[in-house]
Amino acid sequence: MGPLRWLAAQLDSAISREANELQSRELTLPGALLRNPRGRRVAFMGGPATGKTWLSMALLSAGWLFEGDARIQLRTDGVRALPRTIRIRDPLRALPSAWRKVAATAPCLAPSLEDPNNYEVRALDPRLLGRDWRLMSGPVDAILFLELNPGGRGAIRPLDSTRAFRYALDMSRGRMSSLSAAALYKFVAGAAIFRLRIGQAEEAVELIDRALREATRYELAGRFGVGAAL
Repeated sequence: MGPLRWLAAQLDSAISREANELQSRELTLPGALLRNPRGRRVAFMGGPATGKTWLSMALLSAGWLFEGDARIQLRTDGVRALPRTIRIRDPLRALPSAWRKVAATAPCLAPSLEDPNNYEVRALDPRLLGRDWRLMSGPVDAILFLELNPGGRGAIRPLDSTRAFRYALDMSRGRMSSLSAAALYKFVAGAAIFRLRIGQAEEAVELIDRALREATRYELAGRFGVGAAL
């Protein structure tokens, strides 16, 4: 595990440097990008400890495809995920049983300095969960702003684009220019938008699927054609 852990740490360091460089010259947002089984692309927005990783793994288990769960880069041709593996900061015993065996094979990085429990961070290749991993550039079909409600009930509700733009602007990091501001507006304006409160990951998956189907029926028919399905 020594050489593998060293290699994983080097790759992690290189990707972190790339992310810092991106933030210095381009606008980025904290978020995950995944595609559902029907091929629709969804951004899950939230800072640290808002459930992006747990939700990404639950969606992978439900047949979604992973792009990234760290930062989203805003580009003139759409958005693109930072090419980083899934990072698990929880001890193995805290993970759902279906994930423990796969997570146990993932290389460990150095303990996170931001983690008061000093747990080891595991770098999990999403392909270990049996799914493809491919990066894309382009628009998203939906955006969900995340909020944790540990132990409570989950909920999802529509969010207007004006408020969503304000939330995204507050989350953004990097160089703001006329082009990046236009890219941010385009990112928000072209999507169905929701606020998701996460109680349990499995419940959240059901809420997301239901909300996207309703959005298709009532809001997105004009963009994708009547009867199109998210």
